[in-house]
Amino acid sequence: MVPITGAEYPFEAKYLNQERVDIVLIEGGSGQKCVCTGQFTSVSRAGGVGQNYQITFEFSGSADEFS
Repeated sequence: MVPITGAEYPFEAKYLNQERVDIVLIEGGSGQKCVCTGQFTSVSRAGGVGQNYQITFEFSGSADEFS
């Protein structure tokens, strides 16, 4: 659920300004983490009456090991 004021993270602003960002990937079973630095290459939103609100993005960044 997204608050009426919008998402808590400015995905579009980061995408449009081509800002470098860090994302953290977490493996579900082990809880190991991987931090990647890069940029959003696309951002989209979808939703409507009776539907779940969805934010999707594509990200291109550095590779790192899970630890």
